[in-house]
Amino acid sequence: MSYSMSMKDVIKIAMAQVHMQLTGKDVAIPYLQGPPGIGKTQISLVEAMKRNMNMFHIHFGLIPVEEISGIPLPKEIIFHDKQIKGTDWTIPEILSKSYEMASEKPLLIFIDDVHLCSPTHMSLMFEMFTEKSLRGFPFPKNSAFILAGNSSSKAGAKTMFSAIVNRCAVYPVEADFDYWKSNYAIRTGVNKKVLSFLSNERYQQKFFTGEELINSPWPSPRAWTRLGNLLNEMEDANLKPSVNELSYYTAAHVGNEAAADFSSFYNLYSETEIDAVFDGNKKIEIPENNSGKYVYGISAVNEYCGRIIKFDKDNKKINNNISIFADIIIEISKTASEIGFAMMKEMFLVEKALKKDMQYTLIKKAMRAKDPLIESKITSDIINSSTCNEN
Repeated sequence: MSYSMSMKDVIKIAMAQVHMQLTGKDVAIPYLQGPPGIGKTQISLVEAMKRNMNMFHIHFGLIPVEEISGIPLPKEIIFHDKQIKGTDWTIPEILSKSYEMASEKPLLIFIDDVHLCSPTHMSLMFEMFTEKSLRGFPFPKNSAFILAGNSSSKAGAKTMFSAIVNRCAVYPVEADFDYWKSNYAIRTGVNKKVLSFLSNERYQQKFFTGEELINSPWPSPRAWTRLGNLLNEMEDANLKPSVNELSYYTAAHVGNEAAADFSSFYNLYSETEIDAVFDGNKKIEIPENNSGKYVYGISAVNEYCGRIIKFDKDNKKINNNISIFADIIIEISKTASEIGFAMMKEMFLVEKALKKDMQYTLIKKAMRAKDPLIESKITSDIINSSTCNEN
């Protein structure tokens, strides 16, 4: 029985296979197979950049075959001592682009939406994966392939040639929230309210990804990212949608069920005005109920994480934000130490993922100076916690 694994784990093996391709070893082509919008392309790009590789992203099945063939050129050939007209072909555009991108760095050729390829495209792919050439022209030696697509009829999947599948390692994959958040969402400025909502384990399990549909939107990392981008624009323009309007815009991206819970959460988050707190324009006001404390706390975590990237080299602003963040954790922990613990554990994981050394230590030090008893109470078990060791 087949099962899927998270992109975070599978991409490590896929990139190992990429390395083997670069060294000329006989290895299967990794095929990341999963629903649309779970981050197959973006995670591969992140991993390529980590390895100082260029990535050539192509939707092979959507390229007209004529473009792949190159341009026919007339030539004269001799056959049985007679001169007759023949045909030569220019290098296909895909290859000329590959030569350019592989001139200075190793190249990852990421062939997306493989499930949409026609029989003609698959015939060409057979040559690519068997001979590492196209129309007889070789791909650069310092290039390697990764495929991405899915097997769902809802996504228009076509039957692939068995000879191609036999040359691939087909990996059913699923999205991983922590990896997506640390390696993509925080770095690219995905809306903080979206991140805070999905950081809640209950909402995350229910709404981070959903069943792939045909005529209705469903939750996915891509859908949440694009909703977040829209919300960023609205917030920058100081537009404040009503509850009904927010539900409408959200449902258009991630469906009705997720929209109902997110809209309520968004309004609670907005009431915290956590950005104004970190700007020093509003006092820290911790809600009385635990659900309110949780929203306030996770809002503070995501606001702080966004700021350590935004103010990367501004030590004055970073130190000021550390002090404010430490005050928030202490105030919450006075009546809800489990939420304070969760906030600090999240910071420990974010520091490791973002490689922002010392952030956890600096926050812990600031807390110790303000309230050593609370600091000790909520941080003593974090480094040894099983969740942290898994990462």
